[in-house]
Amino acid sequence: MTNEELFATIKASGLIPVQVYNEGDEENASRAFFEGGLDQFWAAAKEIGSKVIFVEPTALGEWVFIYNPAENNEDDPNAVDEDIDLTSVSASLAKYKRYIGQHYTFFLSAKGGAADLHYILDQDWVEHFESELEKAEEKADIQAITTKIKQSKSSRN
Repeated sequence: MTNEELFATIKASGLIPVQVYNEGDEENASRAFFEGGLDQFWAAAKEIGSKVIFVEPTALGEWVFIYNPAENNEDDPNAVDEDIDLTSVSASLAKYKRYIGQHYTFFLSAKGGAADLHYILDQDWVEHFESELEKAEEKADIQAITTKIKQSKSSRN
């Protein structure tokens, strides 16, 4: 049976199918995250009898732009243990500093009867920001390794 066939069967029985997925570790695995658009989330929340949407905003902190290769590569004993300002290795990341202190992600929760339904709403720029952040972290790892090799060579000479 395909997803579409299952949804058609559910609808034919007079019920409303709501596509969800589980995200996170085992502790959070019971959270049903809504998969679809925001308007569809509102409709699903109403269908489960929710009268309230809990909103948990997350603000962008300055700490996001600070990267420590050792902390992020704990399985590598040779990783450099120093904080690196990611905007120093990626000029395109620096433009996102204007968002520091602003909410960039909202975790929405609809409670209805025995069901909870969750939705993650990101600002339009978040996906590109996360991509730029990942690229900057990779550059910082390479830069840190290169610096460590140069320091090691100069100390032997």
